[in-house]
Amino acid sequence: MTEKEDELKNLEIAADDGDTDASYELGMSYAMGHDVEINPSRARMWLSIASDKGHAGATAQLKIMDDQSVIDRALRYCRGGEYSGYAMQCCRKAADLGYAEAQLHLGNCYSRGIDVDQDHKIAVKWYRKAAEQGVDYIHNMAQCRLGLYHRRGLEVDLKEALKWYRKAAASGYGEAVKAVREYHEHKWQKFYRKETWALLKSFAEQGNPDAQFDFGERCRQGINIEWLAELGNLQAQYGIGIRYKNGWGVEQNDKEAVKWFHKAAEQGHVTAQFKLGDCYHRGIGVEQDLKEAEKWRHKAVEAGYIVPLSPEEELLNRVSESVNPLSPEELELKGMLEEDLQKRRKAADYERRQMKFLMYGKRLMTDHKEAVKWFRQAAEQGHADAQCRLGVVYGSGIGGVKQDKKEATKWLRKAADQGVADAQHRLGVHYLRGIGGVARYPTEAVKWFRKAAEQGHANAQCVLGEMYEQGISVDFDSEEAVKWYTKAAAQGHSRAQLKLGSCYYSGSGIGMDLEAAKYWVEAAIDNGNDDAVRFWRKHKFHKL
Repeated sequence: MTEKEDELKNLEIAADDGDTDASYELGMSYAMGHDVEINPSRARMWLSIASDKGHAGATAQLKIMDDQSVIDRALRYCRGGEYSGYAMQCCRKAADLGYAEAQLHLGNCYSRGIDVDQDHKIAVKWYRKAAEQGVDYIHNMAQCRLGLYHRRGLEVDLKEALKWYRKAAASGYGEAVKAVREYHEHKWQKFYRKETWALLKSFAEQGNPDAQFDFGERCRQGINIEWLAELGNLQAQYGIGIRYKNGWGVEQNDKEAVKWFHKAAEQGHVTAQFKLGDCYHRGIGVEQDLKEAEKWRHKAVEAGYIVPLSPEEELLNRVSESVNPLSPEELELKGMLEEDLQKRRKAADYERRQMKFLMYGKRLMTDHKEAVKWFRQAAEQGHADAQCRLGVVYGSGIGGVKQDKKEATKWLRKAADQGVADAQHRLGVHYLRGIGGVARYPTEAVKWFRKAAEQGHANAQCVLGEMYEQGISVDFDSEEAVKWYTKAAAQGHSRAQLKLGSCYYSGSGIGMDLEAAKYWVEAAIDNGNDDAVRFWRKHKFHKL
């Protein structure tokens, strides 16, 4: 037995005999790794014994360990995007203790109204606390959030915005570098305030590619429905009309409903045309006029409007079939009418979804068709981000665009050549799978994944790690795989977290470390990764 082991043994004997100081020293040895392997559970046991006997140092150390446990959980919740009550409690405590990542997370929650009442002033407070702490990417993200608030928020202060963007840009943070460059190119506009949406749209209509992309992006993410209606969007105008008609989020007002139905109907919104005709027919919000009612209903039906099947009609149809068996002639007629019934059912389902959106008073409304229109105009002028968005649109077939993988590849390549990381990653996927009019070419895929990964794209980093781990078009290199998994895992990528946990568990590319393995697998589980749950059970992590 060595001298240090002998000292530890004597401490244990003394602690067992009730020596409070010995219990404290033994607990600290296990907590700090003094002459013994760190063992949190044994540290806590001995410190608790000392604390119960009134040892102030032991009590203080236990509080530090409790705080650290909460902080560790909080950081996992932050990276995993967890917003449950307990997660928020942990994050708030970690934020109060000065952890920038938790402060940034709380800022995001208050900014978006996630699990808390939306409060931009409180959001700014937490962003500022995180931004003032240092120069790593967490602080840079907070600095950019502050820059965005002062550039486009409720209290616009371009001088203050530029200050925060410059702080983040000094560390090479891409979003901030781009913002500073735009400032010097005189592209900054107060686009996100109500009175300036029309200005943004007018710039887009004049052919400014930055404005076209920006307006398209806001249409994709969602614009305040009232502002969108005032800008002439027929879907938003119809939605406002429905809200006034039913009193959803506004005081019920039939006249106001008719006004908005009229605006949308004149632009060709078929449902608004039919609703307007119904208002004229019944004299709701407008003087009864059967001629005008017929005019608008006829326009709607001519344009392809299908009258939704009402709940009463659906119920009557089902009761009639079950109570009165159909004759052969009635069955034949039913078959002829079934197609029309199905169309009316689909129309009813679509209208119910629309009503649900409007009933619950959601303020933001997306318009993918409008977004695609502006993305295309900007992309055709060489706007890299718009080209990437258009590639995604063609790849998934949204916004009224027919899915076309070849067209997707064309636009992704244009954006990738201009250095857009997401486009580089997506182009790499096309080459890896051999889709979009390109042959399967893993070597080319690696090239594009590497370009995206070096810009910090988490998906590309994870895929590149997998290619090194499996030796696909690169030499097998488990250490290089771990390097890329670590970068992606730190950004909250659940698959990379599981892969990294697996590497720590097996010792592939890095020294075996079961505690680290448990940490990363648990992080992947917190991110909702089902494979991580199976991995946890298979290797019995709960017993570690």
